Amino acid sequence: MKKNLSQLVSIGLLGTIVIIMIWMGISINKLNSNVKELEKINTKNQTVIESLQEDNEILKDEVGELTHKINLMNMFE
Repeated sequence: MKKNLSQLVSIGLLGTIVIIMIWMGISINKLNSNVKELEKINTKNQTVIESLQEDNEILKDEVGELTHKINLMNMFE
C-alpha cells in the first residue's frame, strides 16, 4: 500500500513538473513574440526619429536663411 502511494505521489509530482514546464514553454514563446513585436516597433520609431532629425536640420537651414534675409532688409530700412 505504501509503495503504491509513493508511486502515485511520484507520478503526481512528475505530472505537475511536466505541466509547469509546458506552461513555461508557452510563456517563453509569448515573450519571444512580444520581443519581436517590440523590435519592429523600435525599428519604426528609429525611422521616424531619423526623419524628424532630417526635417529639423532642414528647418534650421531655412530659419537661418530667413534670418539673414530679414537682417538684410532691416539694413536697407
